[in-house]
Parts: sequence; C-alpha cells; structure tokens
Amino acid sequence: MNNAPKTRSLSRRSWCHRAVASALPLMILAAMPLAAPAGAAPLQIVSESPSALATSVQTSAGTWATVPMGHLNQPLNTFWQLFFRASGTSSWSNATSTLAVATNGGLIVATPDGQSVEVGVRPANRLTFSTLLTASPTQSSWTTGVLPSGLAADNSALATDALNGSSAALLNDGDSVRVVSSAGGLSTWWTLTTEAVLASSSAGRHCGLRSITAVGYDGTQGLIGGGCRHVGTVGIFSRSGDGWRLVGPALSQQLDLGSVDVISLKQTSEGISTILAVTSVKEGTSLVAAWAGSGGQWSVSEALRLSSSQRVLSVGTAIGLGMFVLLSESGGSEEGDVVAGPGVSWQLLPALPGGTSTLAFGPVNAVDALAVNDTAFADWHLSPGSSHWVKGQAISVPIEFGSSD
Repeated sequence: MNNAPKTRSLSRRSWCHRAVASALPLMILAAMPLAAPAGAAPLQIVSESPSALATSVQTSAGTWATVPMGHLNQPLNTFWQLFFRASGTSSWSNATSTLAVATNGGLIVATPDGQSVEVGVRPANRLTFSTLLTASPTQSSWTTGVLPSGLAADNSALATDALNGSSAALLNDGDSVRVVSSAGGLSTWWTLTTEAVLASSSAGRHCGLRSITAVGYDGTQGLIGGGCRHVGTVGIFSRSGDGWRLVGPALSQQLDLGSVDVISLKQTSEGISTILAVTSVKEGTSLVAAWAGSGGQWSVSEALRLSSSQRVLSVGTAIGLGMFVLLSESGGSEEGDVVAGPGVSWQLLPALPGGTSTLAFGPVNAVDALAVNDTAFADWHLSPGSSHWVKGQAISVPIEFGSSD
C-alpha cells in the first residue's frame, strides 16, 4: 500500500465500491487501513469549538441528534438544537423548546438503556451550572435536575447506569476538573474524584494522567476515561476498593508507542465501547475503536490513520456495535468513517454534503447526514449500497440572534 498522503482516498474502498464487491451486509464489510505521513502533528480531539459535541444516539423510541446552529463563530449567537426522529418514520422534529433553558453552551446526550435519553445543557454567558433532563421512553415526561457546576465540553461528559439509576458527570470548575456521581436522582451529587487526585493515584501515575475526558458505565461499574502521557497506556479507570485501577484494552505493537486519549465512552447493549486517539511523533494520529464484553475482555478494531490537518468534529454510535467519526478536512469539508465492530477496518462514506454536523443511523444500515447552515437544517439520506446522498427534510429554525447577550 502506498502511504503517501496524496493517495489517501485510494487506500481503502468506498461505501459504494464495497457494496458492489460483496453481498454481505454493508456495515460489516472490512476496509483497508488508512495511512498518514510520518511526523504528523497531534490531532485536535475535542475543544470548545461549537461542533465538537454534535452527535446522535438511538433509543427504542427513535433517534436523538444534537447540532449547533446560528452564527457558529459567535458563542452567544450559537444555539444548539435537539432533534428527534421517531422509530419507523423519516421526519425529524425539533425538541429544543422542551428543554426550557438556553442552549448556547452546547448539549450532551446519553442513553443509559437504549430507551430513555439524558440531556445535559452546558453553561454559557452568566450561567455557572448545568441543567440535566431525562426523557421517558415514551417522551411523555421529562425529569429535571441540576449539577453543582458546568458540564465539561467533552462528548462523553455524562453517563447513567441503567440498572440502578446512578449518574456520573464530568465537570469543569474553572482550572480544575472533577467527576461527580449521584444515586437515583439528578439533584444530589457528590465528588467521586478530581483530575489531580486521580493523577496522583497508583493507576494515574502508571498512566501519566494529564486529563480526564470521559465518564461511562459498564453494567453497574463506573468508568473514567482520560489522556495518558506514558506511551501505549489506555487511560480507562474503574474503582478498586478505595483506589483505582486501569482496565483499558491493550494496543497492538504498532500503536503502543503513542500516547493515548479516550475521546468517547459509550454504553451499548453488549457492554462499553470507546474510541481512542493514539498519537506519536513518527506515525501521527490513529483512531481505534474498542469494545468490552462480559468479563471485561476487550476487542479492538483496526486503526484509522489521519492526516495532520484533520480533527474530530463528531463521534457516536452506529447500528449494533458500530461507531462513527466525523472528521474535518482541509478547506472546510467533512469526512465520515464507520466501523462495524471488533477486528474490522473503518469504512469511508461517500463524500458528505457541505455543512454536515453529525451522522445518524438506521433503519437497515441507512445513514443520514445532518447538515446545518445558519438557521437551516437539512437531512441528507444515503441508502444501503448507494454512493449518492439524497436531500430529504429541510427545517428552518427560528433563532432570535442577540437574545443571549
């Protein structure tokens, strides 16, 4: 395989090519790994940029998606929207008004059981705390709660244990980061650990913890994800008595020479799934998906090599064990990649419509690209085996610019 950057688009088969080449279901087709030039700069993973938190989650009632709209270069004129598509339908509805709170700071969504959905509203302007809302499986009611400070700007800053109702959240207290937990409610919280305390633990020192980036649950076991300075170490922690232990997957010999960041921890029906960014001076950055099944045994995907100009815009779950990433390209375009499960390569989607903020999946391996342009929302649909996106629903969102000043 030629690893030169200019051959990147030819280094793996496209969505359409793979559908023609095999009769297997589209989402389980393997793809060739993608190479990046040596010496690539570390990837920008998650930042305060508006689109970094955009994602979608699937529940029994339907699909939820969050996207930023408005003037995205102006924080107080960026208004996050929560869209919902009921199962068995193709139309999206805007559920943002049900949150009854300003959404300039961003929305974080999680589904603990594949039925209900939990939404966290990040603070903005003069707000110093975050509101939490949980929708019942039928959307007939919302339960509300308040966090003691603001949710961090990370894709997996919120998680709920479906078995006993516990929740965990990653909070940004100015210059410090802490993880808080609750039991059976959304209004009473206590500090589980802080970035400094976890970094000083035996497991934290082994990792060389430099940041906490995610929380999650594997069954009833709470997990914390972070970034490690020590190469080859995956910073996924669980409680062990009064301390912490590392429980992340082992990486291949090719990847264990890079520093690792946990950029996503997601609950699935099979356990926990994660997306890792592995960065080294020599090899640049690769993304790896991993899944922990019963007994804590990890399975790992093949690596997706990125160019030095790319950064992650959106991550989320696809169908079954699948996961997706949306990457920015130089020149402002986007690229979508999907991995179906353990042991397979990432699959490159056809060139995305302009302004794509996130992807949504189902039913039957179909994919939707959710694109925004100021106050305009558009759903572009890709049928299984097709190489062409078809524009479907368009929604004009009424936004009162200046209302958050």
